[in-house]
Amino acid sequence: MSPAGVAPGAGIWERLELLLHREANAVALGHRELLALPVEERVERGECLAGLRLLGEEADGTLRLECPENLSKWRRGDGLLLRASADEPGVKVVYEGFDVEARVLRVRRSPWGGTGAVNREIPLRLDPEPVSLHEVALEAIRALRFRRDAAAQAARAVLEGRADVAIAPRDEEYAEKLLTARPYAGLEDSKRAAFVAAVAKRPVALVQGPPGSGKTYLAALAVSALARRGERVLVTAFTHRAVNQVLRKLAEADPGCDAVKVGPPHGTDDLEGTAVLAVRSMGAVPPPAPRRPQVVGAVVLGLGKILGTARFDRVVFDEAAQVPLAFAPCGFAVGARFLLVGDHRQLGPIVQGEHDDPLASLSVFEYLAAEHEPSLLRTTWRMNEGINAFPSRCFYGGQLEPHADAAARRFPLVPGGPFDAILDPGLPAVVATVHHEGFRTRCEPEARAVADLVADLLIRQRLAPGDVAVVSPFRAQIREIRTLLQRALRPAGKELPVVDTVERIQGQEREAVVVSLTASDPEHLAGEQAAFFFSPNRLNVTLTRARTKLVLVASRHLFRALPPAFDDLRNADLFRRLYRELPRVDLTSRYIEDGDRRR
Repeated sequence: MSPAGVAPGAGIWERLELLLHREANAVALGHRELLALPVEERVERGECLAGLRLLGEEADGTLRLECPENLSKWRRGDGLLLRASADEPGVKVVYEGFDVEARVLRVRRSPWGGTGAVNREIPLRLDPEPVSLHEVALEAIRALRFRRDAAAQAARAVLEGRADVAIAPRDEEYAEKLLTARPYAGLEDSKRAAFVAAVAKRPVALVQGPPGSGKTYLAALAVSALARRGERVLVTAFTHRAVNQVLRKLAEADPGCDAVKVGPPHGTDDLEGTAVLAVRSMGAVPPPAPRRPQVVGAVVLGLGKILGTARFDRVVFDEAAQVPLAFAPCGFAVGARFLLVGDHRQLGPIVQGEHDDPLASLSVFEYLAAEHEPSLLRTTWRMNEGINAFPSRCFYGGQLEPHADAAARRFPLVPGGPFDAILDPGLPAVVATVHHEGFRTRCEPEARAVADLVADLLIRQRLAPGDVAVVSPFRAQIREIRTLLQRALRPAGKELPVVDTVERIQGQEREAVVVSLTASDPEHLAGEQAAFFFSPNRLNVTLTRARTKLVLVASRHLFRALPPAFDDLRNADLFRRLYRELPRVDLTSRYIEDGDRRR
């Protein structure tokens, strides 16, 4: 059943066009409002970097900038402006990366406005450029609406809710036969069923992959099977990383299938050393070699240039729960049949504007899942039994189970330290309480507790930095924890682990994850923060990154928040259940002196 106000139909096209126009306006307005804020506030929000100094420029236009601290939200390929003040036009650059140890930020001059001198004598800053690619999506919508060929009619039927979805018997027989041979053999039962559905359902199939269930590997196997049957297959997603993951898995699982990634250089850097061929444009994709299947990959917003020229037999959306419904026509306009792989119980698409239409916040996966039940992958190879239990009950109806090998894993404790009660292997998921009160986005006592615990994981417990992640909803708390951790780890010569928001670690896993929930002002949490803080999708991702040890650091006052909106109240109750059901270890006396519990 579709969510309220989201019934599909022919009127969807006008609604999506209106949403795209409004979102474009929201992006432009939001950018103006952002630049009107004080620089310090924008730095705190991760929307600006200040106090930068030019160290040098390389022959390829890469600028090296001294950067004492980087709390920005930016990723490689994001467009930015390098300048000394808002009054300057600045130099357009593209974000490349940040060396944490050297404190050096790298940006590259943009091909579109990246000329001009950069003064190395004065402090510089980086500001975001407003980016709205709504025109690409609008063109795709118009192409779908007014084309009369069979492929466009099939795509329209899917998005309008008129598609008659069924298993094709011949395709089903083909898929089941493949399951007896490599690389398709050996799948557990839910994966086998999902594989058959992915290959044999027409015109659309959905596969829901909870955390650690191997949905990307399944997508790669389905792509291999479809290509080997002679279909021309396109792999797409909202990010380069998601497309590249499928192509990389495909190349590993089926070396006899050629994989080609179309996109800019910054979108192919993680494909170096793999068998995936990287090219700049669809026109540069080489013809398939004789008797070798070929699969092409490109991001959704990179498909605008081929809307009228290229057609694929099958379009496979990976991480489809992150593709906004309004942008999905970019992929639907170039195919006739579709496979969507994702999980609408994890983080969804990012929307900047406030919209009355409920379609605005929907991913294409969630929208279609309301009409066509996805094949659910029921086994996780990541979480042990204790970590899996709560998210399975609350987000997957108790249907997600750990594989036997994962279920039995335990945290490798080195006993004799100050946090043995928390790191007890018999407590895979635990709440460490620090009962402060009145804090909102930063709490120094809780940050000290987190930093000490993580330092113990890296020094006494001898975990590698890549085996640990620290997560908080708030960038101010992330900054505090990073500063304290750097002080603790530097004498031991240890590198800093990932310390970031949950959005940055979706799709990743660690041996141990420490979560700083930070807030302890119930009234603040019951207000405008409620929808963000108590998001069940964000909570699900937070709880499902760890393999053997999950530690939630929080104050009991957080769980007193009572948001007035029903949905927010229901979501806040999930947090209260977490607090009631998980074992607790109290650290309050160690980090807060009597009389100093309130902000």
